[in-house]
Amino acid sequence: KFSADIHGMNNAVDASEDAKAQGFGVAGLAFVPIAKDTELFVKAGVFRSRFNASVHASGLGIYNYDDSMSASTTKPWYGIGLTFERSATSRVRVEYEYYADVGKSGNFAGTKVDALTVSAQFNF
Repeated sequence: KFSADIHGMNNAVDASEDAKAQGFGVAGLAFVPIAKDTELFVKAGVFRSRFNASVHASGLGIYNYDDSMSASTTKPWYGIGLTFERSATSRVRVEYEYYADVGKSGNFAGTKVDALTVSAQFNF
């Protein structure tokens, strides 16, 4: 979220924007053992996202601008990572994921999302 106020000569310019994305995905994973307690894995699937953005600008008492856009897309989702077995019931996972063109629609280019995560897995 971005917001700005510019004041001068008893006049003001106000501008703000807000953007939000959410979604869900389905992916398949393939594991390859590379050491005794370590596996390399790759992930491929699709990610369904919904993206909302709005812009507001006004000022100097002479203009007022509001615009918004919304887009839903289904795009590829990829990942690669390592799983380290700590015990028979626990693992640590390090993963890089790439989400392509979240929110791409019409003239809006969308955004590419990269994620690097570390997680713990517990088996019961």
